[in-house]
Amino acid sequence: MIRSFASRPKSLAGTILSYNHTDVVFAEYGPYWRDTRKMCQLQFFTPKRMEASKHIRIEEAYLMLKSIRHECEGGGAVDIHSHVYGLTRSIMARMVLKKKYFASDSKEAINFEEIVTEHEHLLGVINLGDFIPYIGWLDIQGYKRQMKALRKRLDSFLDRIIREHLDKKLDVSTDASLDFIDVLLSTGSINDHYEHLSVDNIKAVVFVSLKLSIHSRACCRYYCSDLESIFSSCFGHAEYVGSGH
Repeated sequence: MIRSFASRPKSLAGTILSYNHTDVVFAEYGPYWRDTRKMCQLQFFTPKRMEASKHIRIEEAYLMLKSIRHECEGGGAVDIHSHVYGLTRSIMARMVLKKKYFASDSKEAINFEEIVTEHEHLLGVINLGDFIPYIGWLDIQGYKRQMKALRKRLDSFLDRIIREHLDKKLDVSTDASLDFIDVLLSTGSINDHYEHLSVDNIKAVVFVSLKLSIHSRACCRYYCSDLESIFSSCFGHAEYVGSGH
C-alpha cells in the first residue's frame, strides 16, 4: 500500500516521453529507481565529480562575466538573472553531454531547446485518456500524436549523441574526461550492479537529468537573487572593483 503511494500513477506521457516510466521522475519506487537516483547523485554531487568538472565551471563563469562586461560597456541595463540562469544551463549541458547547447544560435542548439520546451509542456497537459482509459485510443485531444512526434525527435537527438560517445574509445580508468553519458554507457565495466540499463533507460535518465537541471527556474531563483545583490554592491563601489578587491 505504501509503495503504491510512493510512485507516480501511470500516464500516457510517462509511457511515451519517459521511455515507459524508466526515468528518475516517473519510475516506480523500487530497486531500479533507487539505483538510478543514487547513480545520478554520485555523478553530479560528489566532491570527486565536482573537482573533475571544476574547469567547466571556471570557463563558463569567465564567459558569463565577459558577456556582462560587454553589455555594461554598451551602457544598457543588464539582466543578471538571465546570465546566471544561462550559466547553470551551460554547465549542466557540458557535464551531461560534453557540449554547450544553450549559449549558441546553431540549428542543433535551437532544435534541442524546442524539444525541451515541448517536452515540458506535454508532461503537464491533462490527458483524458489517463482518467478514462477506454477512450484513450480515440486520442480526442491529439496529445498522443504530439507525444509520438516529439518522441521521434528526442530519439533522433539522443541516438546521435550516444552514437558519438560509442564511436570514441572510452577509458573508464580516468574519470576526469568522462561525462554523464560516458559513465552510463560504461556502467557494465564499472559496476555489474547496473548491467540492466538498456539504451532506452540511458536516454530516459540522461534527458530528465538535463531537463530538470536546465529548467529548474525555482531553484535558480534563490541563488540568483543573492548574486544579483553581490553584483549590485560591486557596481555601487567601483573603486574596489577597479583595484582588484
